[in-house]
Amino acid sequence: MAEERDLTFPPFRLELANERLWRGSEPLSLRPKAFRLLRYLAEHPERLVTQEELLKALWQHGYVSDGLLRGYIRQLRKLLGDDAKHPRFIETTGGRGYRFIALLTFNRRMK
Repeated sequence: MAEERDLTFPPFRLELANERLWRGSEPLSLRPKAFRLLRYLAEHPERLVTQEELLKALWQHGYVSDGLLRGYIRQLRKLLGDDAKHPRFIETTGGRGYRFIALLTFNRRMK
């Protein structure tokens, strides 16, 4: 039996193996790049992840504007019901980057 890992930050769960985001028992629609962005932030909790680091990690080839990154952050906040001024999940650090601030647990489950 294989073991899989999920990241949980209530009421959400990131199912890493299947690249799905859940709110309770409801699967949420999330584009692959947005999923990878959320996963990257959640896998580096409480740490400032710079815009440059995110661009290199998620868009390895070619130039990508930080405006595109901000657009994905806005999409994630909308989906999570987060507020940039009073964040519960993703905190913006003045033009430098982002920090995943939600209480996070790593869950293992058998496949």
